[in-house]
Amino acid sequence: MRLYLPVISNFKADLFLLLTFMIFISSCTKEDEEPSAVACLNILESTIYAGETIEIQNCSENANEFTYTLNGTNIELEELQSRKHNPGNYTLVLEAVGNNGKPSLYNTEFIVRPWYESYYYPEEFNSNTRLLSFGNNPVREKLYAIYRDFDAEKYYYAEISENLEISKLEINSNQKNAYRAICSFEDDGVVYIDLIDVTAVTIERNNHSLNVATGFSEPPSIELVNYDFDIGYTTLDGIEYSVGANFENSDGNRKYIPAINKFENGRATTIKEFDFGEKSGVIGNIIPHKGGYLAYSSSFDLLWDTDVFDVLNQKTILLELDTNFNLIKSIELSQLGENLYGNMASYNAPFHLLRLPDDKILVYGMSSLRILDNDLNIVREELLEGNSLQAVLLFDDAIVLSTYKFIKKLDYNGDLIAEFDYNHGSVHGIFPYKGNIIFMSNLSYHLTADPFLGTFFIGTLDKDLNLILPTQ
Repeated sequence: MRLYLPVISNFKADLFLLLTFMIFISSCTKEDEEPSAVACLNILESTIYAGETIEIQNCSENANEFTYTLNGTNIELEELQSRKHNPGNYTLVLEAVGNNGKPSLYNTEFIVRPWYESYYYPEEFNSNTRLLSFGNNPVREKLYAIYRDFDAEKYYYAEISENLEISKLEINSNQKNAYRAICSFEDDGVVYIDLIDVTAVTIERNNHSLNVATGFSEPPSIELVNYDFDIGYTTLDGIEYSVGANFENSDGNRKYIPAINKFENGRATTIKEFDFGEKSGVIGNIIPHKGGYLAYSSSFDLLWDTDVFDVLNQKTILLELDTNFNLIKSIELSQLGENLYGNMASYNAPFHLLRLPDDKILVYGMSSLRILDNDLNIVREELLEGNSLQAVLLFDDAIVLSTYKFIKKLDYNGDLIAEFDYNHGSVHGIFPYKGNIIFMSNLSYHLTADPFLGTFFIGTLDKDLNLILPTQ
């Protein structure tokens, strides 16, 4: 019996070792059978435009931990999808980890194109052009633009339809260097267009008659080679007026006299001038006010050299007028650092008054924006960046304005509601369009010294100033 005891003892020991080994193997096999993570990302659009957000779906399997890296920097998925990325190429890396602790990597790329590449470039504007005027034709209820085509050496009047279709008519003109244009619209479809040449020492103003309905353009009916100029036209009590300034040169004393002109059949006749003493001045526009009128004007010193005239020390002045445009009182508004130094050609920029729905008055110039109550007390005033204000629109119970860099939406107290930073090009006009806003812009502001020269395009924003891609 003793001979068998060692054998039995060894058998038990071997069995114990075998069972331990099998348990260990079973444990390892169970761990190895835990499925590994498989990282996966699905980018719905691999090319977007600046201002849009990227849409990403995490399609990983067997993973419960995720780390995102964008161009080498960690980022959360929520931020990745909500951020408006700058133009450029982006590499996104996902590291996914499952229960077994083993990582899985997935790489993908997306491109953010400059926002202006997403917009509609009308063939008519896609050349070496300078925008001279833009706005609404109230008779035909269409947007218009007047521009100079340098390649064709011609001037055109273009209308933009509801579907962004462009139709253009050539303006019969021999002018060589028109810097800007102002328009008057008649009920019979005739548009009177002043093309204004600005040189160092002259302003040449030629008046043209263009029948938009028939396409007939007459040669200039008035050719004035002097220093008089208009800022724009306005209609008061059914009568059309132009406002601006007349030039006076008396014994070498040169200055501009603020003027209101009655406009009939393409001809402007001065009916009222205002004396600013030794200062020069100009009127930007005029609106009804308390049974009379209110005019926006500006006074400045005129610096005259042998071949150039410039303005400096600008001040904003409101003129309260009776029904015959006689001065009741003048109100000089506080300075906002807007001492302007620049060529007289810069007066193509807006100087305007707008009546707000709550009986406040919006007063804006090239570098300032003010809100006044009906008694002309200042409620809000703000200095804008540089001489940059381009256009103002009352839209969606708010004020929408464009500068060289921003389109902003303000409430009637001047508080910011929304902002679109395009930081490229120069917006020259903003208009209501099918419940949204369209804007006319070009690509020249950062590319050339001339913010009115370049290729023009049309962009669209919703009422919250978010980009909308065109249907064209």
